[in-house]
Formats: sequence, structure tokens, C-alpha cells
Amino acid sequence: AGRERSDRLRAARRARLASGRNRERWHRSTIWQDVRFAARLHARTPAVTLAALVTLALGVGANVAIFSFADALLFRPLPIRDPDRVMALFHVALDNPGSFSSFSHPDFVDFRDGASAVFDGLAAHDPIDVDLGEGDAIERLTGEIVSFDYFDVLGLTPAAGRWFTADEDRAPGAAPVAVISHALWTRRYQADLRAVGGSITIDGRPFAIVGVAPAGFRGLDVSQIPDVWVPLMMYGTVIPWMNSVEPSLFDNRTTHWLDLVGRLRPGVSVAEAEAVLKTIADRENREVAAIDPGWKWGVRVVPASDARLGPPVERPVVRLTALLATVVALVLLIACANVANLALARSLARRREIGIRLAVGARRGVLVRQLLTESLLLSAAGGAAGVLLAGWSLDLLGALDLPAMLPGLAMRIDGRVLLFTLGLTAVTGVVFGLLPAWQVSGVDVVPALKGVDATMGGRAGRARLRQALVAGQVALCAVLLVGTGLALRTLGKLYGLPLGFDAGRLTIASLDLGPANLSPDEGRRVQRQLVERLGARPGVEGVSLALTTPFGGLRMANDIFWENGSAARARTNVDMNVVGPGYFRATGIGLVRGRTFTWQDREGTPGVAVVNEALAARLWPGQDPIGRRVWFWQPHGEDTPLEVVGVVRNGRYVRAWRGAMQPFMFLASGQMYLPNMSLVVRADPRAGLTLAGVRADARALAPAALVVRLQPVATAMADAIALERMSSKLLSLFGLLALALAAVGVYGVVSFAVAARSREMGVRLALGASRGQILGLVVRQGLGPVVAGAALGMVAALALARLIASLLFGVTPSDPVTFLAVVALLLVAGAAAASVPAHRATRVDLVAALRHE
Repeated sequence: AGRERSDRLRAARRARLASGRNRERWHRSTIWQDVRFAARLHARTPAVTLAALVTLALGVGANVAIFSFADALLFRPLPIRDPDRVMALFHVALDNPGSFSSFSHPDFVDFRDGASAVFDGLAAHDPIDVDLGEGDAIERLTGEIVSFDYFDVLGLTPAAGRWFTADEDRAPGAAPVAVISHALWTRRYQADLRAVGGSITIDGRPFAIVGVAPAGFRGLDVSQIPDVWVPLMMYGTVIPWMNSVEPSLFDNRTTHWLDLVGRLRPGVSVAEAEAVLKTIADRENREVAAIDPGWKWGVRVVPASDARLGPPVERPVVRLTALLATVVALVLLIACANVANLALARSLARRREIGIRLAVGARRGVLVRQLLTESLLLSAAGGAAGVLLAGWSLDLLGALDLPAMLPGLAMRIDGRVLLFTLGLTAVTGVVFGLLPAWQVSGVDVVPALKGVDATMGGRAGRARLRQALVAGQVALCAVLLVGTGLALRTLGKLYGLPLGFDAGRLTIASLDLGPANLSPDEGRRVQRQLVERLGARPGVEGVSLALTTPFGGLRMANDIFWENGSAARARTNVDMNVVGPGYFRATGIGLVRGRTFTWQDREGTPGVAVVNEALAARLWPGQDPIGRRVWFWQPHGEDTPLEVVGVVRNGRYVRAWRGAMQPFMFLASGQMYLPNMSLVVRADPRAGLTLAGVRADARALAPAALVVRLQPVATAMADAIALERMSSKLLSLFGLLALALAAVGVYGVVSFAVAARSREMGVRLALGASRGQILGLVVRQGLGPVVAGAALGMVAALALARLIASLLFGVTPSDPVTFLAVVALLLVAGAAAASVPAHRATRVDLVAALRHE
């Protein structure tokens, strides 16, 4: 009895297993059958299938490209060990939590020594520009000054050689050493291991190469790609002129110039680290309060991956990324609406087939599954084509202004992007496949077998649904076009903004006399002779020197005291520049009163300054600023006074596109020798000003002089608005794509309506209607969903445009010119799309149309 019971149990188990395998096999065969049927169906209508594939490829490709951009910019982990444990530190003003700053060297030392309980290591770094090479083979690259443990804190392993030692970063004067990037090692040394131990010339000085960074490490900030790193204490070796400008750089607590990065100890939270750092910062505030009562700074700790764009504030590039993600999502919705319209038209042609399948016993769920399989197969093919298109789109993004804005951004199609594409194509297939599947669930068998369309109110119901889809497309397109118009209007306003100087024919050349090791008197003599030599060239209208150049990106600011008409003196922070004689004439900055600098304003003579109108109005409102005095604020005493000798017109002298003209002060270059200056040259294009020519003139006076770059100010201006130019280009591209898709939708609906109403058109023509009347009738009816969609889109755009107000300049979110232009463009595009099938309606064969049943 026991054996019989066991045999029965084993037999039942085998039966269940066999049944499960059969069901699994049946499901696999059924799904494969659905896929084969869907493939045959798509192959029978190649024109419709190709149109749907192209539409989906454009929508999916745009989304994949923008996701790749956003992933590389915001989400992809940094190529370092345990990136979640690596934190970036920022100074934050206690009275203004949105104001972030870097740290002084004494801050770094205090935090490194005092926070060892929460950090495994704390490192400092600061970006610099370096000139690599000798002779004519010099290139300007980005480098970084780093503390010796910088790479260890990041958890990196050198591709060759070693990292810095503590002795190499202990005090100034050590033998110069450098670590180079893997890209530079490959480009200059063909990845030869013998390069380690050799030397590389940086700013005219030899540095021993001790190591090579690993491949793929492009620094922590996507706005730059460091190619060389040198120890922190060699700052004065790389930039020797800083020794005279800022001799107490490593001791001055009020000079913020270092970025800090640390690795949290296991088990330590961000909140615990901030609490320890707050204790140290409070002690620092009490120390500095003795010399600066307004000094109140705290510390903010954020993951380094979240700080790759700089301080953790809402950056314009982040807002642009969110805007582009929204735009491409709308483009995909328009593409889905187009494909859904095609699927609706195909389902109308298949209503008899669906009725027969229902009549012979097919379940509605099976038909819904079949239709969803068809849409998912089409979506998968469109997604594959979209990935290929996205690969090309990444090259297109790189051809825009991204390299200038974010040179450290590495966009690529990887597993994360492919996973995103897989999910996107699945959602897309379901979205545009739902309408036909919904129709199937409501099909009446008898009318379908008779060829009568009773679904959703018959043909009128289907027509209304297709028109609603087109209206939705037009509404989405209107939103995109309004955004595009506002971006273009912003760009036009920026280009038309008064600068306060004449940028035409103005060229900048960098000059570095540091490698020549000249005394201050010799350096001034070389600078003056070079200015005079260049100024004597035919076609050159003006030449001068400047520390910061128009739109050059470098900002110089300092605190000053000034006489405010009473015994008390006030203090403020002001932007400034060090310029030579002839600077205002060369740049076209107009003199309002007083005088500008001359070669007699040199060291040993009373200090002088020139201010702009905004600074004069701020410091001495309603008074004559000529003869007034200002002092630089120093933490341990006052500097010698400067006398204001001139007032010049307001201007955007550095990089400030937005906002009002800023207060500004100019200092005389003759009174503070800086070996690293820029030549500002105004010359006729026919003067033949070249880098080689300027370099030859400089080397004739100082053989070791470095002249690295010759750049028109117009190019620097274009780089300064790279974000606005890129957003305008991308929005224009996606806006035109959306307009094209919407026009295709209008064309498809009108074409289908004309084909369905050919008998009606024949009757109208037979009864005496002119071809112009037929044309007008069809176009007017085709414009119906366009007008409805445009009205809906204007309302939506008016509400959504306020979200991008921070990206606009000189244009309101409700700019009437933009809205009227978009409405006109939509109507013209809709009329053009509807006129093609409308012309076909006027050529209907009367006899064939009247005979048609």
C-alpha cells in the first residue's frame, strides 16, 4: 500500500511538471507566434512602418542623447574608489546661505588636523593655467596645485610611477616635481614608461615627472580637464609673480583660494562631519573677528559627485539640463501621438479582420496582447535606431559649445544608457499601442463583419480621436516653439547689450616674463618696449597691458576703504584690474573726467587709480571723485593710499553679461610689476597680427618670454555666452523637429480624411463646387485641430515659461512677440501640411468617385 501511494504521488508530480513545461512551452510558442505575425504585418505596409520607425527613432534618439548628457554631468559616479565616501567642502556665509567660497591655507591646515576623527584624509587643490613645452611647441593647458595626499584621498592608483611625497610638499623650494595625466602621457610620450623620471617644461621651468594619473581620471570638476598636477607648496614656482602680489598667501586666513576634498571614515555620516567642522569654523570666526568683525563663515559638506559643477548651488547648466530633458520628453510624446495616429488608421483598415477573429472565438485579451506585441516590436526597432541616432547626436552635441563649457564631460553610450533606452522603448510601445488595443476591446462583431464602423461612434468618433491627437501634438509643439523663441530672443538681447567698450578688432595675447627671471625694473622696460614695438606696426591702432581681459574669465577683487566725507571711513569690496598706459584708448572705454595712466605712473610715485562712473556714484554720490583717496584693506594694517585721477564710462569689463554695470577700479601697472600680463591690441585685420609675430617681438626683447595664445575678444565674448548659444541651438533643433512631426500629423489626418471622403468630394464637384472651394474646405477643416492645439499650447506655454525665467535676459516669459510669432508659424505650417492632400482632393476622378460604393 505504501509503495502504491508513493507511485501515485510520483506520477502526480510528473504530471504537474509536464503540465507546467507544456504551459511554458505553449506560452513561448504563442509569444513567438505573435512576434512573427507582427513582423509580417509591418512588412506588408512598409511605408507606414518606415514612417513610424523614423518618427520613433527621432524621439527616442533625442531622449537617449540628452540622458547621456545628463548622466555624464550629474549622475555617473566619479572614477575614484568608493565615490560615495568622498566629500567636497565649501565655506558658506552664515548670513547668506547661498554664498559659497573656497578656503584659505590656514583653514585647510586647521580642518586637516582637527577633523582627523571623521576624515581618513583631507586634501586641497586649486586649478591653474600652465604653459607646457619650449620654443614654438608651447600649449596652454589646465593644471592643478594639490596637496601631496590628494590622489590618496581619492583612492587612485598611478598608471605609472608614484604620487607625491610629504617631503615634496613640506616647504617652498623643494625640487619641482609633477604628475601628468594619462591623456598627456599618451599624446606626448606615446605611453612610454621611460617618461617617468624625465622632465617636462612648465612655464619655462623644468619639472621632474614622478607619476601618471590613471586613464579616465579627468579631475573632479567637469568645467576643466587637468593635464598636470604639482605639489601645493610649489605654487610660487609655477606662478612666481604671486610671490610679489600675495607674499602671505599661505599665512593669510582671509584669502580664500583652495578647494577641499576629504574621505569620510567608515561609519561617519555627513552630519557628524559637519558638526566637527562647525566647531573648528566657530573657533576660526572668533579668531578673525578681532580684525574683521563681519567675518562669519560656516562649512558645508556635500558628496564630490554632486559638486562636479562647483559649489552646490542651482547652476544655469543644471537648469538647462532639466529644460532639455523636458523638451525631448515632449518631442517623444509628439512622436508617440504620430505613431498612435498611424496605428489608429491601420486598425480601421483591419476592423473586418478583427471582427472575423472575434467571430471564430478569439478572446479580446488575446487580440489586445497581439496589438501590444505589434507596437512593442515597432518600438523596439525604433529604439535600436534611436540608439544609433543618439551616437551621432552625441557628436553633434560635442560640435556645439559643450567642449568650451564643459571640457571634462565624457558622454558615451554605455550600459546605463542602454538600460534607460530599454525602459524608454517599452514605455513608448505601450503608450502608442494603448489606443488600438482600447478600440479592439469595444469592437462589435456584426457591424465589423458587415464592414460598418460602429466603434466609438463610427467614423466620426475615430476622426475626432485622430484630430484630438493632432491638437495635442500642436499644443506640445507650441510649448517647445515658445521656449525656442524666448531663447533666441535672449541671445539677441545679449548680442545687442552695450558693453561700454569697443570689442571690434580687439585681440588679446598672453605674455609671461616669469621664465626670463627679470628684475621689476627690467620687466617694466621689456613690457614698455614691447608695447611700443607693437604699436609702431602698420594697422595697429592701440596697444596696452592688462591683468584681466574682457571676457577672459579671470576676476580680481579686493576690499577697500574710502573717504566718505566725514571722519569715518567705509569699507566695500570692488572688482578691479591692473592696466597699462593706453588701455582705455585701445579698448575704447571713454574718459569722463580727469586723466588716465601714463608711463610716469611708476613705482615710487604717489599711487593712483581710475574708477568707473558706477563706483564714483557709489562712493561719492553727487561729489567730484577726482582727488579722493582709497586704501586697500589689509588684515594687519593699512596700505598706502591711492588717489583717484580719472573717471571712465561704465562697462562690462570682465564677464558680467547680466545685471547692471558693476562698480570697477583700475590700477596702474607701472606701480606694481606683474610679469604675467596680457597684451590688448586693437588692429586692422589687414595688419597681419599673428601669434608667431608677437612671439618674435617678445623674444627679441627677452628670449625666455612666453607668448602662448592670440585670441580675438569676439571669440571670448562668444565663449562667455556659450550656455545661451548652446541652449538656443538645441531648442531650435528640437523645436523644428517637433514642428516637423506635428506637420506630419496634420498631413496624415487630412490625407486620411480626403481618402475617406473621396465620394463626397466627387459629389461636391459634380454639383458645381469649384476646385478652390474644395481646397479651402479641406484646408479649413485641417486647420481646426491646429487652431485648437495652438490655443491650448499658448495657455500651457504662458504657465510654463515662468519656470525658465532665470535663463532669460531682457525678455519676459510672456513676451508677446514670441507668442504671436509661434502662432503664425503653427498656422502657416498647418496650412502647408493640409494643402498637399487638399490639392489631391481637387483632382478626384468624378466618375470613379460617383461609382464607388
